[in-house]
Amino acid sequence: MDYKGHHQDHHVTVQQPQQFVVASEKEPFHVCTLVASVIAVCCCSLCGFPAMVISLMSYSDHSVNDIGRYRSKKGTACCLAVAGIVIGSLGIALLIVLQITMGVLVAQGFQNAG
Repeated sequence: MDYKGHHQDHHVTVQQPQQFVVASEKEPFHVCTLVASVIAVCCCSLCGFPAMVISLMSYSDHSVNDIGRYRSKKGTACCLAVAGIVIGSLGIALLIVLQITMGVLVAQGFQNAG
């Protein structure tokens, strides 16, 4: 009770710590996956075309700020692009080896005939 005879309630007010969310900058779109997929199309179209389509799909996810799906599709497109470039490079190397081998065999055939 206070000095006037009124009943007093003692309330304790505790201020909770506040959480501040710091707005981060939007993650930049990396064009290297799209460029690699275009190169992969030239090397191996079986891996290059899906890589290009998935890379473009990752761009649409990035533009709507769905970073999780963007990163997932970017990784998939990158793997497909690298696979296409490797397969295409191995195929070109195999063709060069076959051309050299055929040239040597034909030259030996002319030497044996003459």
